[in-house]
Amino acid sequence: MSRGVEHISLDKHIPKIYRRVFVDFVNKRHSTYVYKGGRGSLKSSMMALKVVLSVINGDGNALCVRRYKATLRDSCYADIQVAIDRLGLSSEFVARLSPMEFRHSSGLAIYFRGLDDPSKIKSIRPKVGNFAFLWVEEATEVENEVKLRSVQQSVGRGLGGRLITGISYNPHESPDNWCNKAFEFCKDSDTVVLHSTYMDVPSEWLGDLFINTALKLREHDHDAYSNEYLGKIVSGKGTVFKKVYTLTPDMEFSRSRLFRGLDFGYTNDPSVYVVWAYDKKMHSIYLVHEVYGFGMTNESLAREILDEHEAVKRGWEGNGDFALRVYCDSAEAKSRDHFRRLGVKGMESCSKGADSVRHGVKWLQSLNGIYIPSNTHTYKEFSNYTFAKNSNGDFINEYPDKNNHTIDATRYALQDVISGRV
Repeated sequence: MSRGVEHISLDKHIPKIYRRVFVDFVNKRHSTYVYKGGRGSLKSSMMALKVVLSVINGDGNALCVRRYKATLRDSCYADIQVAIDRLGLSSEFVARLSPMEFRHSSGLAIYFRGLDDPSKIKSIRPKVGNFAFLWVEEATEVENEVKLRSVQQSVGRGLGGRLITGISYNPHESPDNWCNKAFEFCKDSDTVVLHSTYMDVPSEWLGDLFINTALKLREHDHDAYSNEYLGKIVSGKGTVFKKVYTLTPDMEFSRSRLFRGLDFGYTNDPSVYVVWAYDKKMHSIYLVHEVYGFGMTNESLAREILDEHEAVKRGWEGNGDFALRVYCDSAEAKSRDHFRRLGVKGMESCSKGADSVRHGVKWLQSLNGIYIPSNTHTYKEFSNYTFAKNSNGDFINEYPDKNNHTIDATRYALQDVISGRV
């Protein structure tokens, strides 16, 4: 094997299912390696090892991309750092965050770019040598196969050996997603496709908590388990929330803890205020109250919020406190302060991170039930919300930012539950 690889212990670092493909990669027998499958199958970890080994072997520079730059640090960058540490190569690399890169003592480097700024891909020039490896993480986020080819062409131009591309992703639940069409039954002789699941990984590498969470989901939602943990394609409808049910007046649920969220709007977008109850045992949510309207002033909306809270206090039968806490968009500081002056003292900014929308929606998808009165705008949005489509009309693993105002308000309301603080 090449220099830098011969001392690597396959048993120590690489699950058995990956070893044949790993040797194939080391000997450069193919130009594209696709790792797909469910959570916990170590797809990203194994791809990160390939990136690091490509650089230390002197093949050339490596570039790691995702659709959005903001998601790189907590995914690809973190995986590369772990791979370097596991291989005992920390002394050979210098890590930087601005811009993100790992520079090897040879002068070659591992770069990171988001596809949301195409100019950064076209203009990237390594200081030493050419690119030898391109890693496309979470490929279902990429708009289509044309975009992938464009990136490959931009990165692979120039002198030197041919570019090797690594592609990793959890299969989208819809067969219409371009990744499923391209790689589910791939016949390209220059492409290796490996499907793996958490069951292909030594259980001690994952831990009891991971295994138990997977088995619990299998009991309550086999379709979700099949897609998320086994990487199977389970639906072609593109519906994001599959467990939306009608909340009827005779349905009983606990209101001992309520969660409130506010999404600001006015002329073009509605103002939305929602109040939810969450049942931890049932892992389900229940819509208690909705305010939805266009052209609502801060004064009228504040009155709606205060009236709702007063009504809850009058009918309260539990032992919880009556503190009014409303989570809202952190970008609306001016409106938030105005609401406080109007008497809504418990206005709080929601937490926003690089992947907060995806994380929040994933949590909502994990629920055993989303119970909503059928005559509400919330029911309509949750029932009709579908994944985004690319230019070919195929579903991609993205959540469109339209017709989702009640969904945003719901994420805000439940952020403490989603984050594990409650």
